[in-house]
Amino acid sequence: MISHTFPSVTASAQSVGNTTQSNQPGEIAIGALHLATTLKQPAGAMDVKMAQISSSNKPEDIATLAYIWGFPLITMERQFNFFTNPNIPPGVGRGPANLISCADSLVDASFTDVVSPNSDTLYCQVQFNLTNEPIVITVPP
Repeated sequence: MISHTFPSVTASAQSVGNTTQSNQPGEIAIGALHLATTLKQPAGAMDVKMAQISSSNKPEDIATLAYIWGFPLITMERQFNFFTNPNIPPGVGRGPANLISCADSLVDASFTDVVSPNSDTLYCQVQFNLTNEPIVITVPP
């Protein structure tokens, strides 16, 4: 099982040009796009909003698209750099790229890498480096 830790988004009230952030945790308003409100609407409403900002030349819409498409890439790069850094304390999933790392015991209250880990699951994690070539994973018979 590969575990993922995602940062929580908490916005503070501030305004910069056409970009405003709400007081509500996880709610960000950029220009005319209110992400939390739009995400709660049916899928068709999100498609319409994405089509509107995708065809717009407004700076706030371009910034919104950059955030939507760029944030996951930056987050994964930061995670890769953290877990493969030789200067961090040892732990499950930490170590060189392309090497699977599995826990050798079940988690207890001191385990903080995952917000709500299962106490009956042995966790494994690997960070693949696909820069030079694809990775072929084989399972022994």
